[in-house]
Amino acid sequence: REQCFYMIDEAFDPSTLTDGDGRFVFQDIPAGEYVLMVGNLMTEYTVLTDELNQPLIWKGEADQTLDVGDLVVDLR
Repeated sequence: REQCFYMIDEAFDPSTLTDGDGRFVFQDIPAGEYVLMVGNLMTEYTVLTDELNQPLIWKGEADQTLDVGDLVVDLR
C-alpha cells in the first residue's frame, strides 16, 4: 500500500508519496528542522517518534541531502 510522507513546520508543509519500493524524496525544501509524519492518503497518520515517544526532529541543511535511513511504520 502506498504511503504518504509529510514534513511539517509552521510555515511550509511539503508532502510526497513513496514509490513502489517505499522510497521517498522531498526536493528543494528550505533548510530547517522538520518533524516527519507518515500516513495513507485517507485518514491514518502518525508522527515518527524516538524511544521516549518524542517527535523525531531532522535538521535539513542548505544544498545538502539528508538520508533518514530505513523507517518502519505501523498504522494500525
